[in-house]
Amino acid sequence: MEDSGYNSLMLGVYVFIFLIATSLTVYLFSTTVTVADKAFEYGKVTTGDSVIETTSAPKYSIITGAELLTYYYNYKSPDKYGTANTPNYDFSNINDVGIDINRSYALIYESANTGSNPVITVRDITPEVGTPTSGEIIPINNQPSDPTIITYPNTDSRVMPNTVVEMEAHSYVNVSFATNVIVKYYWRIDYSPEDGRPDFTATTTGQKGELTELAYGNVLKFVDGTSRVYVTSEDAFGNKSNTISKEIKVGYNDPVINYVKEMDNKVINYGAVDMDSPTGASLRFITDATSKNPGGFIQKYDWTLNGTLVQSGASERLIRNFAPGSYSLTIKVYDSIKGTAETTFAFTVNKIPTPTIICSNTAITTNRTLAITDSTVNLTFNSSTEAKYDVVRYVWNVDGTVYNAYVPNGINLNYGIGTHTVSVYAVNSAGLTSDTRTLTFTITQDFVPFEQEYYSNGSYHTVTLPAGKYVFETWGARGGNGAGGYGGYSTGQLNISSSTTFYIYVGSSAGYNGGGSSRLAYSFGGGATDIRLNNGAWNDTMSLRSRIIVAGGGGGNGGNNLSGVGGSAGGLNGYTGGQVCGRPGTGGTQNSGGIAGRLYAYGATNGSFGLGGNGESVQPGYSGSSGGSSGSTAGAGGGGYYGGGGASCDYPAWNDLDDSGGGGGSSFISGYPGCDAVNASGIHTGQASHYSGLTFINASMTAGYNSGEGKAKITRVR
Repeated sequence: MEDSGYNSLMLGVYVFIFLIATSLTVYLFSTTVTVADKAFEYGKVTTGDSVIETTSAPKYSIITGAELLTYYYNYKSPDKYGTANTPNYDFSNINDVGIDINRSYALIYESANTGSNPVITVRDITPEVGTPTSGEIIPINNQPSDPTIITYPNTDSRVMPNTVVEMEAHSYVNVSFATNVIVKYYWRIDYSPEDGRPDFTATTTGQKGELTELAYGNVLKFVDGTSRVYVTSEDAFGNKSNTISKEIKVGYNDPVINYVKEMDNKVINYGAVDMDSPTGASLRFITDATSKNPGGFIQKYDWTLNGTLVQSGASERLIRNFAPGSYSLTIKVYDSIKGTAETTFAFTVNKIPTPTIICSNTAITTNRTLAITDSTVNLTFNSSTEAKYDVVRYVWNVDGTVYNAYVPNGINLNYGIGTHTVSVYAVNSAGLTSDTRTLTFTITQDFVPFEQEYYSNGSYHTVTLPAGKYVFETWGARGGNGAGGYGGYSTGQLNISSSTTFYIYVGSSAGYNGGGSSRLAYSFGGGATDIRLNNGAWNDTMSLRSRIIVAGGGGGNGGNNLSGVGGSAGGLNGYTGGQVCGRPGTGGTQNSGGIAGRLYAYGATNGSFGLGGNGESVQPGYSGSSGGSSGSTAGAGGGGYYGGGGASCDYPAWNDLDDSGGGGGSSFISGYPGCDAVNASGIHTGQASHYSGLTFINASMTAGYNSGEGKAKITRVR
């Protein structure tokens, strides 16, 4: 009894334990499933290393491909907590999930983000876990690739009308699960206006789109014109590609003209042909053309000459006689199927070759000048052409007068000074004429003598010279009223191309044209002699700057003492005066006046541009032993390109006539080596040539050359 009760009790305990264990097992299993199903809900559950991100994890944490795969099945696929795209939990706060920069699970990741609004974006981070970078977000491209359209036959070039065209489109998904592929293609055809059919749309399924016929059973055919085909691909998730289009060019091809030529090569490269006979040229033209349509051929040739249709038919040749003249030959060809082409061939048949003009004086050619010594010259002109043109006479026109010259005669006439026009054309036995040959020439007198000397007149001389070659000569005046320093001499040849006016200023020993002044006449500086391009007073600034050739004047004497004689005018530089009592003046240079010999600073001045310095003339407080007025006899500077400096006297200043001499002026020749010309503003250029451009050749200077008054001379040379 006791055993039986005990056994019953133990059985009850076992049953209770079994029930407890079974319930616990069911509970634990259910809990495990729940936990597993919620394992990847954001911020909800943490279970080992299967966590995407927890509330306590770093914001940028590395997740594995397995985690992404589990995430995909929890939140993108249907499950017990929700269906795809409608999860029970709100994941709008998931902004960034850090991904290993190597993106070894990129394929799984991008598959998890299919659709237009992926819930995860990718940001590059540094290799250290949890440390974000400032790099831009990497876009997830869920769009299929742009389709490629292939046509059979290839329609990249034109195809014939009513050709059956089959089309095939190819696209692919960039990144996908094996279950995601291209499933559908949308087609649209915009027919050409020539076709006239309305737009057509169709949808094909499968991983490649094949469009071979219309929905209502007709095969794809196109007529003339350019149609356009559009196609868009779509993948299994509903993502669509961009729409791509392709032109379908349909129509007949125009023929091609390969060449047009003259069969005997009389006309080459669209040129000219001399006629074969007095009446014209016999020419044979041929053209070659090719049909570009299958089965086509050139059916007809139209030959149009100067706008008039002269031949139409199946002949590719045109044979005819062409009179002299210019022609435009247009050839138009017609394809037997459809299409035309044309080209134009231009050529000339010479009337008669333009004759030559031969002159007895072979120096005469077109636009040439013949210089003669007399007022007229006798010239004979002849002309010629090849014998085959049968020329019987030449018609000449000389300065408006017509002359007939029958072969072999020419024309012989006298021609005077001036410009003449001679023209000629040929006439053959049939009365045909050639083009006209014209010769224009000018006759001038070879040499008109000119020689003129110019002397000092207290003003200037004017001369206008025609084009030619001239030698200019200038002599500067001696200083001291003919007893001081000698004047210089400058000469050179000037070639002028047109009539030019010159102004001649001739210096005097009394100082005109730049000589400095002093108390006694024989102490005055000699004036320079020069030739200018501008007139005016001798010391006018612009007139002085226009000088193209200058001969300097000599310096004045210091009294009558020959030891104090004035310095001579120079070539490039003037000479210093002789020294007795006081100090002499120095000579002018190419860019500065001579320096005054100041001793007591009573009136001696430096030379300047075109002007000699004054000699010291007054020293107050003294009277001469002979009872005359007090003063010195210091020599003045000579005029020149730059004038010489004035001299000073001794102290006390008696009328003893024993003072120093003034400096000589410098000379100048445009183009002469060592000269330093000024520009129109008076600034030295460092160049020898004058700003006018007039430059002398064969030039020379001689210092201390002239012992008398100034002079100039102009001589025309051959």
